[in-house]
Amino acid sequence: GFDKYIILLQDSGYKHELYADTYRLIAYVLSRYSEAISEAGIMDEVRNARDSEMADAGLSDEWQQWLSSMEKRSEEYEFFEKGTLPIAIYHGMKECQGALNAFSERFAAALRRRGCGVIFWDNEALGSERMQQLMMLTYAAMIGFQSTTFSRRLKSGGLLGDMLSGVKFNFLFDHPIYLTNEFSVPVKHMHILSQDETYAEYVREKFPHMEGVHHFPPAGVEEREILRFAQNDRIYDITFIGTYNDYRQEFEKIRSLPPNYRRIAGKFLRRNRRYPNERAEEVLEHVIEEMGYEGLSDEDFAQALYAMGNVVRCLMYYYREKVVRTLLDGGVDVDVFSRTWEAAPYAGHERLHIHDELPYEESISVMAKSRLTLNVMSWHKGGMTERIANAMLNLSVVVSDRTTYLVREYGSGEDGLGYRPGDDRSDDMMLLFDLEDFRDLPDRVKALLADEKKRASMADTAYKEAKAHHTWDVRAREFLEILSLSS
Repeated sequence: GFDKYIILLQDSGYKHELYADTYRLIAYVLSRYSEAISEAGIMDEVRNARDSEMADAGLSDEWQQWLSSMEKRSEEYEFFEKGTLPIAIYHGMKECQGALNAFSERFAAALRRRGCGVIFWDNEALGSERMQQLMMLTYAAMIGFQSTTFSRRLKSGGLLGDMLSGVKFNFLFDHPIYLTNEFSVPVKHMHILSQDETYAEYVREKFPHMEGVHHFPPAGVEEREILRFAQNDRIYDITFIGTYNDYRQEFEKIRSLPPNYRRIAGKFLRRNRRYPNERAEEVLEHVIEEMGYEGLSDEDFAQALYAMGNVVRCLMYYYREKVVRTLLDGGVDVDVFSRTWEAAPYAGHERLHIHDELPYEESISVMAKSRLTLNVMSWHKGGMTERIANAMLNLSVVVSDRTTYLVREYGSGEDGLGYRPGDDRSDDMMLLFDLEDFRDLPDRVKALLADEKKRASMADTAYKEAKAHHTWDVRAREFLEILSLSS
């Protein structure tokens, strides 16, 4: 049962040069597993062979120092230990049509390609004997996907996150208000990975006990190598993968808020309708100032914003409905992939084509068959979503409302809004519009659909950008850089 240590019994005829780091690693293994090596009865043989090699290499003194240091578990050698520790990734999430699970699987595969050991921390194991076993293991890092697990209270009163070894990372895709209660609990060595740069800013400000907060967009997946759809073979003009929700149904939930929050909610709705580019936290700041609430602590502000969750959702659903309606009434055919759109007030519109909902992986194939892919950010004012990355990687031109990140990275022209009819810039990558006024969106979309050369140029430029910056292999490299600075 000792085969994994066989490298320590190299043949005496081994002639390749062995570098100092090789001996440092051997010293580490001898110290870390000295008990098992001794039980196998080969400790003297291994030590004598290594002593001889070190003498031949003129490194006898260093060899003894390395052994001594390792026996003391010197910090100088901790990087060997870290290099052998696995990364645990939370798995088994059922939300978002399987998107979070797909993220975890793609991320794990990319980390493994970089030589990392990865194990899945299964959702089904929580509270079971398997969970107890996981708590006893040592990890380089643990990654959750919008997880509430790290802040769970154990029967002993302690936090589950504090009982888990390694650096903890929670990958955030929605506004942090939905994890307000979880984020309010200080967990040791807790980091946040956020798809939206403004969300990262909010977490840093309102939850300063976080050890680290990082802007870290999800990556995309390239299907075009399998499907090989040319631009003129794509069967959809513009597709939207998101579901439909009636914003009107949120009004009843808002009316059920306590009186003080209900008054705030009314002013919140009116202001955000007037200034749709303001972040939710900015809207609340203006409303609180207007109402004369002064001296609100970060904790109280976070709780107030949490109470506005239905208001924020109401506005998100409102703009999603309005953008699609504007396109339809402007003469653009829109294919949507969820039967929830049958509840939309314009479900019978002749230009609206409703399809069955698709699992996340299959939705990527739809983008590969689409000339344009619609994305409605709504409340992600500094975001870069997987829907955008997927479209870019599959040569489908993105049509999206603007965010600070998208305008900075992909906008063009003086207003930073991307392609305009008649614009001959060759570096445009996506069509961005402004929620304050998008009445011209149908004309801009139809002009782009009619200009195959322009559309192909934009798609190709965006593909190269995404290939260089928005694949899971790139994210794995970036994550390991963050981890190296956090350990």
